[in-house]
Amino acid sequence: MKTAFVASASSQEGIHWAGVLQGAGYRTMQEPMAGGVINRLVEENANLLVIVETSPMMGPRSSDLIREVRGESSLENLKIVLVAIEKEASQFPDVGSTGADVELTKPVSDEALLEKVKELLG
Repeated sequence: MKTAFVASASSQEGIHWAGVLQGAGYRTMQEPMAGGVINRLVEENANLLVIVETSPMMGPRSSDLIREVRGESSLENLKIVLVAIEKEASQFPDVGSTGADVELTKPVSDEALLEKVKELLG
């Protein structure tokens, strides 16, 4: 069974997306966007990280987390989906260069997320 990890500043959104993935047959876990995400990903041997942005100001935090994950050699096979809030390019110049395998912009349907996850994980 593949393990999907949902990181979000909003427990309500995290619960929703974890439920969607669990309903599709994935083992799921949640973690706030605060520290500890990298350690949990390694401990749980996660296959997927879904980062859910809940405000435009989360963009830099999301990018930092993705860079940290990409820098961890034991997570080199981890797939990342970023569920982003639309941002102005002038606010965040690195829009579109997050390092995620898939970037979806809210609003995102359950079906759209599952389609991308299935493409990534098989």
